[in-house]
Amino acid sequence: NSSAAHYKYGSVLLSLGKDAEALEEAKLCTKLKPIFFGGWALLGEASMNLKQDDQAREAYQKALKIQSTGENADIIRERLNDMTEMAKQKEAEAATVAVNKQVVAQNQVIMNLNKALALCDRANELIKQGQFDQGLQACREALKAAPDSEQVKENVVVYLNNYAANCVQKQDL
Repeated sequence: NSSAAHYKYGSVLLSLGKDAEALEEAKLCTKLKPIFFGGWALLGEASMNLKQDDQAREAYQKALKIQSTGENADIIRERLNDMTEMAKQKEAEAATVAVNKQVVAQNQVIMNLNKALALCDRANELIKQGQFDQGLQACREALKAAPDSEQVKENVVVYLNNYAANCVQKQDL
């Protein structure tokens, strides 16, 4: 039940890359001697290696409350600054990913609209050729491609009006 023994053993485990075991030793160390700078520093480092950033930050801050000056305190401040910078970088990357996803979604909408408008143009060409069923099918596909587009809906209405006018002209009701 020696905090120094847990600290030394935890330090060895940390140097061997056994971060989870080092973390447990650091917890025991800080429990036995809550005012030991080294125990909190070890807990911070093991936590940081295990990507437990909140726990690492908290442990480092407790270590600095115990000992705010000296080379070891400077090292911990540097680690805290590094963690803050990495967190900012991750936030910026996440924001960039979100913006990219939004741009991709907008591009998909534009592509669907362009496809739908091309289908509407095709439908109008087909009606001129007297291929009414194929034109109507192109209109249906256009509405499926961009169901919320007022422009596509207007084009379909124009197609249907032209179709109706053609039927009236030919008296093919």
